[in-house]
Amino acid sequence: MTARMYRMAIVLAMLASSGGCLMMRMRERVVREGEQRFPVRFQSAYAKRQFQQYALDDKARRKTSSSADLIIPFVIWDSDSSVLSQNAYYNDQIVSCDANSDGMLTDAEVAEYSSLMAQPAKIPADEPTAHATDEAKPEAQIGARRRPLWRR
Repeated sequence: MTARMYRMAIVLAMLASSGGCLMMRMRERVVREGEQRFPVRFQSAYAKRQFQQYALDDKARRKTSSSADLIIPFVIWDSDSSVLSQNAYYNDQIVSCDANSDGMLTDAEVAEYSSLMAQPAKIPADEPTAHATDEAKPEAQIGARRRPLWRR
């Protein structure tokens, strides 16, 4: 009986350490790896700092990756993903920011780019929201939650 429990403990330890699968393979491929950065000029130091805050963000670059997984529970987990190289992502951000394609990023272009890339701003508790001032308008009530008929 103890030999059987010993074998069962070994099998359970192997399954726990392998994520539950007998075979696992994860591969990440870098796309456009040898690409050089585009030459770019900035109108001001502020524009450069604002642009590079988002263009050099590694988390945002990884969000652009694509992946394919093959999973057969307890048997195989095969994962292939591809991600842009840092220079390729930087170049793509330059192209998306430079509205007139002149190679110079102005303060206005960078402000537009950073407003698109930024997270939505949180409204402080002491400031009124748009819905508080627009409650009388029917447009503000379109998405409003209504009370059920039996509670009116």
